[in-house]
Amino acid sequence: MRSTEHGTPEPSEPSPESSPFDKAPWLFQKGNKMGAGRRDMARKRLEHMIQQITRNGEVIVMFFAALASGQPFMMQYVKELEMTDEQKAVAYGIATDAQKAMAKRQRRFVVLRRPYYPNMEEMTAAMNWLAERGFGKAPKTVQIEGSVTSGFKMVFRRWAPGTDPASLPLAEMPKQIVTSARVLDVKPTNGKNGRH
Repeated sequence: MRSTEHGTPEPSEPSPESSPFDKAPWLFQKGNKMGAGRRDMARKRLEHMIQQITRNGEVIVMFFAALASGQPFMMQYVKELEMTDEQKAVAYGIATDAQKAMAKRQRRFVVLRRPYYPNMEEMTAAMNWLAERGFGKAPKTVQIEGSVTSGFKMVFRRWAPGTDPASLPLAEMPKQIVTSARVLDVKPTNGKNGRH
């Protein structure tokens, strides 16, 4: 900074070798956590500000409760008015000074307030939002393969000698169990019972 003849400082041109960070070399030291701390503080300040504005979430809960109950909300709608002769003349570029002055005073739109009634989908979404935050999400039970179930227990045991259906010849095997040798992938004991 240079001082001028009036005593006010005047910025001097920086040299090409100098850097704006030369005055704070500690910013780039190893292990510096200054930026991270400031980000956390900014985030905390933002959270605190949102909590203050919404009165710790009371405003948000009241909005969703009103939406879930189907109460109408007053909404603003912009309705464009038809162009007057003076406005058309200005748009075409053939307006006189008097028409330009008149067109400036004329309104181009009006703002209307109408009630908005939420539909069933919006009401259901608001109810789900309130239920999840008021009672918590319902626990989801997912059956994992190989986990112990609470149902009946199945025990697989070997067949008693002479009772295994696979060991019986096809002639003695009941028709309800197997109708051909292809099902068991076994060759028949004699050529009369099975087909090749």
